[in-house]
Amino acid sequence: FNSVTNIVDLMNGYLSDVWTYPLTVKPCHIENGQLSYSFPFEYGHDDKHVDDVSEGSDAQTQIFNIVFRLAAYRALNLNGYPLLLDEPGAGFDEQHRAVFIDFIKTLVEEGEFSQLFLVSHYSDVHSRLNRATFLVVDPEGITLPLVYNENVKIKYREV
Repeated sequence: FNSVTNIVDLMNGYLSDVWTYPLTVKPCHIENGQLSYSFPFEYGHDDKHVDDVSEGSDAQTQIFNIVFRLAAYRALNLNGYPLLLDEPGAGFDEQHRAVFIDFIKTLVEEGEFSQLFLVSHYSDVHSRLNRATFLVVDPEGITLPLVYNENVKIKYREV
């Protein structure tokens, strides 16, 4: 249970860095000596209670999933590994998405992760990642950045 509480504390630290309104995950309960695996949360200035993170809005569920991954990396002392994010902030409003991308960018710049691999359809996500290398895949083929790892072979095939 102490490990679960530590992970939840790490998650709440990340949530306080990226979410504009109060959003707090609570540890799961122990019932008959067993963990329930339902993680309640509270949100808003009047602390609305929800029984499990899976019952949150799309944006809440997505941020819970992401901060859990970040907390697990930290708890397991997995520093310096690449971070892969597929459509981060897709359910967020523009303000939350901007704060979140800036937060992730800071983690990478501080060495928490060695690299960031990110897939997104949002131009505001791309524009916040200055000094990033972009690869654009579209029906016409692959557009490579001016400088890229020349040891990587990229082939395009018709589907």
